[in-house]
Amino acid sequence: MKSVAQPPETPRSTIPSTYATTICANAGDANSSATAVTRMRFISASRLPNRPDLLPKNIARPVGYAPIGPLSLPFQHAPEHGANQKPSAAGKQNVTPDFVKPASVVDDASDAVRDAAKYASAGGGHLRSADQVADRDQTAAERAARKDQVSQDQPDRGKYHSEYDDVSHDSLHSMNRRAARLREAYHTVGSWYIRAMKIAGTLLLHGYGVRGSIWRPMQEALGDQFGRIVAPDMDAASVDELVTLALGRVRRLALEEDGPVFVIGHSLGAVLAAIAAQEIGAPTVAGAVLIAPPFGERSSVPGPVLKFLLLRRLIPPALLRPRFFSRQTPKSVQRAVFASAVPEAPALRELSFQRSWFHTARFDEPLSVPTLVVASEADRIVPVAQSSAFAAAIAATLRVFPGADGIGHDDFFAAEEVVDRVAALIAGFAAGA
Repeated sequence: MKSVAQPPETPRSTIPSTYATTICANAGDANSSATAVTRMRFISASRLPNRPDLLPKNIARPVGYAPIGPLSLPFQHAPEHGANQKPSAAGKQNVTPDFVKPASVVDDASDAVRDAAKYASAGGGHLRSADQVADRDQTAAERAARKDQVSQDQPDRGKYHSEYDDVSHDSLHSMNRRAARLREAYHTVGSWYIRAMKIAGTLLLHGYGVRGSIWRPMQEALGDQFGRIVAPDMDAASVDELVTLALGRVRRLALEEDGPVFVIGHSLGAVLAAIAAQEIGAPTVAGAVLIAPPFGERSSVPGPVLKFLLLRRLIPPALLRPRFFSRQTPKSVQRAVFASAVPEAPALRELSFQRSWFHTARFDEPLSVPTLVVASEADRIVPVAQSSAFAAAIAATLRVFPGADGIGHDDFFAAEEVVDRVAALIAGFAAGA
């Protein structure tokens, strides 16, 4: 890819990070109802797809920038319809597709969709007409059919063609799946077809004393729309090491999946998710969800005797579990969570006995990515007042479950019904952020 210099004196447009990144519109000549597809990659603001060999000859080359996160990005004015027409060797005109037209033609579209259309009308991105895609797939299908026929007519040619039969069948099946996904992936806005940005991956960060396995119910509940979901074990000897590990996990997942990631954390993991959103931000981080995040000053801390008993695990688990769970989590699950608890490093254990949370001073302004804070009035570990104060400090959306729901601190990841409710809340937030 090559860097594209910023066009002088171009209008600016803002496209939030979660708005449309794929656009389909009518294209082709006057007698064609073909469809062109623009695929806008989530890349740095100084880089742009620049592969002329992948573009139809009658469509303008990329100019300007791809929409990146919540940044204000320059766009060139769209050419007038037909402005790019040039005589071809056969004496006919290469008609500029209807796809390349001023953004003002978008009917009943929001400002964000209009901005995305403006980018498309400037000729940015990798373009494919439906005819080209169909021709390519038909050619592949015909080639596969010929190979199949050869294997039937000349069975003595042996194992190669037998294996190729399976490959050709899989190829055709893959084409059908791809076509089905394409039909289902878009909804209409006026005369345009828009698909919201897909999250490439999601990172789940656990809290104190547990490991990534606690997220299995949430992984199943979130579904495919959150891309590849990863729930690593966060083993660290200090707070600084824990933060470094979390930031590295976010960057690694974004690199491996080649796109923006969503970060979800619970309790101490929610603090790590917030730090990742603050330190890395868009476009690597698409959004963050903080479940029961602690913040600010504690109203009380354990005294010396209780601290001694807690650190040495001398208090029976049956006496502690009611502080973490409600009746929504089966007793068997509660026991399993406590049985799988792991001792943290001494530096991390001290976090539970400090009057002020270590991260409070670093969050004094809004985060640069959409953020949701989820809390419960029935949480006996992290009071709802702390989570509410955190949401206010970073200008996040706050959703609080009422005390009547009885959702405890660890019910958020352990109680099946609660997990489903939280997953639905997260999905709705991600879709509308």
